[in-house]
Order: sequence, then C-alpha cells, then structure tokens
Amino acid sequence: MDRLLKSDGGGGDGSSKEEAAASYAQLQSFFSLVQILGSLIVGFLLDKLGIRFAFALNFCACAASYGILSAADSLRDLYISKLPTVFMTGFLCAQTAVAKLTVPGPDRVSQLGRLTMA
Repeated sequence: MDRLLKSDGGGGDGSSKEEAAASYAQLQSFFSLVQILGSLIVGFLLDKLGIRFAFALNFCACAASYGILSAADSLRDLYISKLPTVFMTGFLCAQTAVAKLTVPGPDRVSQLGRLTMA
C-alpha cells in the first residue's frame, strides 16, 4: 500500500503507515458499499434472468476484478478493481440455487445450513 500511495503522490512525510492504514480502510469501505449495492442488483437479476445467468455474471466479475487488481499500480487502480465486484455475489447465487433446486423440507434446511457454514 505504501508503494501505491507513493506512486499517487502521497507518503514520504513520516506518516506513511498511518496514511496507508487510512487509505486501506477507505478502500475496504468502498468495497463494502459496492457489495451492498451489488446484492440488491444481483437479487433483481436472479429473479428476472435466473441462476445460470447470475453465476456467469459472478464469474466474469471475479475475472475482471482480479485482472484489474493484478495490473494495479496506483491507489486509483485499486478502487477501479472493486467496481466489477458489484456483480460478485456468489453466495447469493448459491443460496438461490439451493432454495430452487432442492425439495422443500429438512434436506433444504440442511443444505442451506451447510452453505452458511462453508
């Protein structure tokens, strides 16, 4: 994080650890906000377009996010790498799949419990 801050013009004033910690906290907060919005969007898409589409979208978003992250050389790039995560809601997709593809009853409850533990 220090190297990324220095490439963006920050750091170097003796408080780089504090600045890095604050920048990381802001990045994580941004990521959480994107994920919250994504859960709402993907929930809607699951209802309208189905499980298969949502899983494909999730996997493509993962590839895009990690691809951008692997090439990131600035703090701005780290933020950009979090944008595709709006569609990274694999757990929501998996819950929906279990709810729709298992027979109602104890087996469904057991499967959802295992999914939660995983």
